[in-house]
Amino acid sequence: RERSAELGVLRALGAPRRQLARMIAAEQGVLIALALLIGLGIGTVLTRAVVPLIVLTGQADRPVPPVLVELPAGQVAALL
Repeated sequence: RERSAELGVLRALGAPRRQLARMIAAEQGVLIALALLIGLGIGTVLTRAVVPLIVLTGQADRPVPPVLVELPAGQVAALL
């Protein structure tokens, strides 16, 4: 709708409908290709940044460090 004036002028100048359709399709194709390249680049960068942070074990779960309980002998003796 926004380009209807532009397309109307081109149509008035004698551009066939098929040529206008090809022109719009070519413009959209360029935009889609550009968006795909940018998206691919951003996705690659983010993947390389995030994947090393994801560590899974052989069972496909996150490794959890064992619980370490420290009981200082002096404090335990003072409580008893």
